Amino acid sequence: MKKTLILAAAPLLLCACFGRPAPGGPRRSGRQIGAVLPGEPDLALARGGSPGGWYFAWAPADGGAAAPLGLAHADPAGVVTRLEGSDDDGAARLEPGLAAAGPSLFASWLERSSGTLSLVTAVYALPEGERQLEARVAALSRHVRGRAVIAPSGLDSAFVAWEDYSPPAEDSFVGIAEIGPEGLRWKETLGNKEPGERYMMPALAADGAGGVFAAFRHVHNGDKGVVVRHFSPGGEGWPDDVRTTDAVSYKSGPSLTVDDAGSIFAVWADGRGGGQGLYAQKISSAGAVLWDPAGMPLAAPGGNHRAAALASDGAGGFFCAWIDDNNGAKWELKLQRLDRGGRQLWGPDGVAAQPSASWQSEPSLTPDGAGGAIVAWTESRYGYLDLFAQRFGPDGERLWQEDGVRVSAGSGDKSGPRLAGDGAGGCVLSWKRSAGKRWKIAAQRLDAKGALMW
Repeated sequence: MKKTLILAAAPLLLCACFGRPAPGGPRRSGRQIGAVLPGEPDLALARGGSPGGWYFAWAPADGGAAAPLGLAHADPAGVVTRLEGSDDDGAARLEPGLAAAGPSLFASWLERSSGTLSLVTAVYALPEGERQLEARVAALSRHVRGRAVIAPSGLDSAFVAWEDYSPPAEDSFVGIAEIGPEGLRWKETLGNKEPGERYMMPALAADGAGGVFAAFRHVHNGDKGVVVRHFSPGGEGWPDDVRTTDAVSYKSGPSLTVDDAGSIFAVWADGRGGGQGLYAQKISSAGAVLWDPAGMPLAAPGGNHRAAALASDGAGGFFCAWIDDNNGAKWELKLQRLDRGGRQLWGPDGVAAQPSASWQSEPSLTPDGAGGAIVAWTESRYGYLDLFAQRFGPDGERLWQEDGVRVSAGSGDKSGPRLAGDGAGGCVLSWKRSAGKRWKIAAQRLDAKGALMW
């Protein structure tokens, strides 16, 4: 397969505009973003670009029907404009990702055709809406296993990482690349050096200065744990992996965020002590491990902790949301804040998102722009799975109604929440809703007081 960039002259067409303000004010059904789909979709959300607002992408999940990538924009008033996402060429798309940086919107998705899974990235110029290029990363990496992630650089590009392998060997490695409006800027391969060595579950976070941190799980003659690399602008990387912990135990894939000084925070689930705890590490842009070499605990031991979501606190530390299974009794959403030194600021067990007798799942987290954070989750408090949200202040106090804001209602389960701030203390929340054997994509905006706006 030739290593080429595929230039697309087709414009990013305005296909439909159907998100007009609803009569009678906002509703818990939200705004319909995507048309009714025949199979369960994957969903992505990003804030930024010009003229401002939020971008949505969706595609059928793996095993779903062949369909083009769906793409839409919502302005601050909730007016939704459908955009041209990809060609309808009979290929199946899945796992879309979005990143807005500078005057461009970057999209990524996996594409299955003739039994081969490839990773595609596309760049759209904003606000003109011209689709500038399409770069098929599979032309560089041959066989994508999946687990692709994308992150904006904060400048005029985006970073993408993916899990790959070289048949007939099944040993996974990680690819990472930077895509700009002009095409591919650089690409590196991590791992794939010795038989039996596996790099997997990549995560990305831009360093705020044009570079990027990449973290992944490394397995070779036993679990090496979660390791981190840093790449400067231009793709120059650390010569070796930096381990987040020296503890010997099973570890999950990492979650990442950065602080205001260019250091990285990594959080992972860790099997030391029998249960699945959450631990964190801070690593400088020079590769120095800054906290306890074993990692800093995020939650009290006991039970299992999973699905960690991170957000910078803007003061040198970070917020983390996760699901605590309470030793199998029920799933409960917890939050914690760690300062720049790794201290637990919200108590040894964190704080609950809100008191509830029902099970909670799928946390999504974003900074509120005022030193706090907003968290969203799914919960079956009223029968069907609905979306709820809560805003927390810097000290861990709930700022919205005590039992959380019910964002969605009506029949059918709602799932897959994606959250992005609005820069004014509120947020936009998107989700997918089952409607019999079909699915819809919806979104809602909440203001700084938790009131529904769309």
